[in-house]
Amino acid sequence: MDEPRIGISLGEDTERLLQDVLGEVDDDDLYIERELEESEGLAGEPITFGVIIGGSAVVLSAVLRLIERRLEHKRQWKAMKMVAEGFQSHPELGKLLAQIAKKNADVSITYGIAKEAWASKRQ
Repeated sequence: MDEPRIGISLGEDTERLLQDVLGEVDDDDLYIERELEESEGLAGEPITFGVIIGGSAVVLSAVLRLIERRLEHKRQWKAMKMVAEGFQSHPELGKLLAQIAKKNADVSITYGIAKEAWASKRQ
């Protein structure tokens, strides 16, 4: 296989992320190879702990943008949860955490994952 590939591993969240990506990209354009690990539990179904996705550079760039969007959404959700919990503890703590979350969001927008990946590819 000579086409570009990316490897992703988010532990137990890998399959959920993969399904989100496949819901937005035509999987006929992708080559997918799962790395499975047996699960402990009643179902005993394997868990996807890693995945290698191959396809054209255009399709993989779309996949990377989808992954970045998903990870950023998750990060923002955690930050807002922390701010809400801060306000429950003390109004001043909530205000400080909100300022930190806002600054973090500004940095994330300016220096996102995709921009770093694109810059390293061009070097």
